[in-house]
Amino acid sequence: MKKIILLITLCAFNTVLFAQRDNLYSNAKVKFCTELDDDQYPDDPGSVFYISSSGSWIYVWIGNDRSLSTSQLIVDIYRRKGSDYTEFVETKYYDITPSWSDTHFKYTFYTPGDYKISVYSKDKSWISSGYVTIKSNSDNSSSSNNTDYFANSKVKFCTELDSNQYPDDPGSVFYIGSGGSWVYIWVGNDKSFSTSQLVVDIYRKKGGDYSEFVETKYYDITPSWSDTHFKYTFYKAGDYKVSVYNKDNKWINTGYVTIKYQ
Repeated sequence: MKKIILLITLCAFNTVLFAQRDNLYSNAKVKFCTELDDDQYPDDPGSVFYISSSGSWIYVWIGNDRSLSTSQLIVDIYRRKGSDYTEFVETKYYDITPSWSDTHFKYTFYTPGDYKISVYSKDKSWISSGYVTIKSNSDNSSSSNNTDYFANSKVKFCTELDSNQYPDDPGSVFYIGSGGSWVYIWVGNDKSFSTSQLVVDIYRKKGGDYSEFVETKYYDITPSWSDTHFKYTFYKAGDYKVSVYNKDNKWINTGYVTIKYQ
């Protein structure tokens, strides 16, 4: 009789634990946006976004009504095929602080379609799922800043500018000291940028791909400008990809540069 009572007690205890774990994420949400407010919450979240022919990123935001209680998020991306989301795209891993109740990351879509984004904790407990539709800029008749607008844009690297503020002897390999050194990143177009801000994503090559995110920089500019430049300091040697977008998340162009130690 004692064994039966103990077995019932253990089953009841495990049921309570499962219920507690399930309730932990019962109010969790996944949202999509291109802008975040001052508190890092989605500003005007949506379910339909447009990408350029080279792909464009959007923010994927995950929030809960209490701490996420995990040191890592596992994100599975599936694309709709037929009537169900059966086409596996990839799995991404994002390290977070367990006490956070919300977080976000940039994810780049390259192919139009309907997507399902499922988020799990490090121990593979399901947190929540979100659904988003990705369309091509060519399908958006209201979009004036499509990829053709920046078809003749360029990203160049240099350490000197001429009298017209154009790159003087641009290159693809630069040397830095142990404390880091800056280079000019120059961005130009054959017409005005028509944006008040440039969004610059910097990635470092890891293995065979530019998968190591370094940081995102924001540069306010005058919309009538057709070129601009800024200093960027590199602290580590490596191969870098620098992708530039306008304020509306339309891709302008990408430049590649190799940084070596002196």
